[in-house]
Amino acid sequence: MKKIIKILGAIVLLPVIYIIGVLGYAYMTDFQPDTTVTLPVEGGSSLRPAENDSILSIMTWNLGFGGLGKEMDFFYDGGKTMRNSPEIFQKNINGILNTLTDSVDIYCFQEIDIKAKRSYQFNEVKAVTEKLPAYDFVFGKNYDVGFVPRPFLNPMGNVLGGILTVSRWNITEAKAHAYKNTYHFPDYLFYLDRCFTLSRIPVKENKELILINSHNSAYDPGGKMKKHEMEQIKSVLMAEYDKGNYVIVGADWNQYPPEFRGVKGFAPEDTTQGAFSKADFPAAGWKWVWDSAEPSCRAVGEVYNPTQTYCTVIDYFLISPNVESLFVKTISNGFNYSDHQPVLVKLKLK
Repeated sequence: MKKIIKILGAIVLLPVIYIIGVLGYAYMTDFQPDTTVTLPVEGGSSLRPAENDSILSIMTWNLGFGGLGKEMDFFYDGGKTMRNSPEIFQKNINGILNTLTDSVDIYCFQEIDIKAKRSYQFNEVKAVTEKLPAYDFVFGKNYDVGFVPRPFLNPMGNVLGGILTVSRWNITEAKAHAYKNTYHFPDYLFYLDRCFTLSRIPVKENKELILINSHNSAYDPGGKMKKHEMEQIKSVLMAEYDKGNYVIVGADWNQYPPEFRGVKGFAPEDTTQGAFSKADFPAAGWKWVWDSAEPSCRAVGEVYNPTQTYCTVIDYFLISPNVESLFVKTISNGFNYSDHQPVLVKLKLK
């Protein structure tokens, strides 16, 4: 009987010890970014845009850490899978790298890993920047967790990732601005600590191009966190524009463009006010630039099915009044390599 009691006691006690251990480790190693951090600028560019060359091409793309291609049904979004096979992951990475070309001036990437179990500890930042060796690059860390315990039987484990800006033109300074984290305990220990990065590029007439790369909050019912984030980024946008600078934001906003009505037959799933960007944000004269013909993101609760998987638009650009949009196109690749598709824009600095 004593043995049975001990066995039963162990069965009850071990899960408790595991939970306490996981929470204790997460609390002691919790990444708590400073409000503003100066980031190192790396890479091989010494170029400045020519005075008579004011047209720029920019791509924004959430890479889904190379793990959310068309074969994926992700557990965080109602699916069952933590990661696909190494072969599928490598297919995704190869497809991403083959998409990159030096005909694009600037890239804004989100969800790119340096080292994580979900991406087989592969350094994606290194792979991308080696593909574009003549470019400058800036990495902003927004996910640094030693052990994510979900799902229980196959935990996601370690994650070190963030957002990456890659520029043909020399970046003279870069900073990361941390968004306020309003997740409750214990969620904030395991979710992203989101941020946006600001990169300064000298351009004509002693002005600067202010290039902002942002990945705004998901899993945010009612849009409470995004409201804080938009107010935070607004103050930076206005301050830079008031200096006479050109301001461009490439982002996964995790919200629809203003007055979005759906795409490819899929209506918006969330019609609350907080689910949409505001038309006059941050002030009159600023412009949202997006492709209304192609979806930029798909639901990942199931393997991608072109006829039934929900698709929408949450990846696009915001430009200041002294920037003109010439062309925007979501590059349709069947969500083969990520749950997001790249969005390419051509802009003119007035």
